[in-house]
Amino acid sequence: MPSEKPEASYSFDVDSETKRFQARFIVLGARYFDYQSPMKAEIPGLECFAGKVIHPQFWPADYDYSDKKIAMIGSGATATTLLPALAEDAARVAMVQRSPSSLAGFCERLRQALNLALFVTFCHYFSARPRDVMRKSTVSQLPEWIVTGRIDRVTEGGIRMEDGSMVDTDVIVATTGLNMKIRGDIDLRVDGEPVIWGEKLACNVAMIEDVPNTGFMFGYADGAWTLGFDNAIMISSASASSWSARGSHP
Repeated sequence: MPSEKPEASYSFDVDSETKRFQARFIVLGARYFDYQSPMKAEIPGLECFAGKVIHPQFWPADYDYSDKKIAMIGSGATATTLLPALAEDAARVAMVQRSPSSLAGFCERLRQALNLALFVTFCHYFSARPRDVMRKSTVSQLPEWIVTGRIDRVTEGGIRMEDGSMVDTDVIVATTGLNMKIRGDIDLRVDGEPVIWGEKLACNVAMIEDVPNTGFMFGYADGAWTLGFDNAIMISSASASSWSARGSHP
């Protein structure tokens, strides 16, 4: 795209065919994960494992895991989604997590609100006790199939933890995350020069420095992801409307 013209010209290569569009504003709503090259965690000994190692992004469609013992490395969104489904047919599913995480086992909003209010009050007046209370409460609720700790290495028959315990398994599912690719696979250029995203500043997580009349969609890392999208959409549309109202471009 040219940076000085009032109506920028955008060229898109789609299926080996170049198409040209005229636009005053563009919004990048492409995916934000790199699904072709997922993140590969460095797990010692993984190459020695005698069973099958699967990354969920490349799950074999015809793979029969019924009656097999599965060890799932990771406890994020992918693991949380897969675990209940795998548990229906697998002989056993163990979740191996480095950092403890939790999901509430109930959905009553009123009960959650009351518990939170009581806990905040407790922490305020008895600041030395909350950690011990939380630890004891959590340990009592943890099922045996959740293994928390650091992996020492993968052996031929399973996963050995740093504390010496073993997780015997036939299959390892590496739910270790995906790499970010905010613009999808779009090679964005301004005046013929490629945009190096890592060298640019972001404005309100919605627009990029030195990339004119362009917005992008991104979520909140510490809140509801879709709220970040709402924010980006409002900023992009408000910016375009403001420029138009002032008689400037876009």
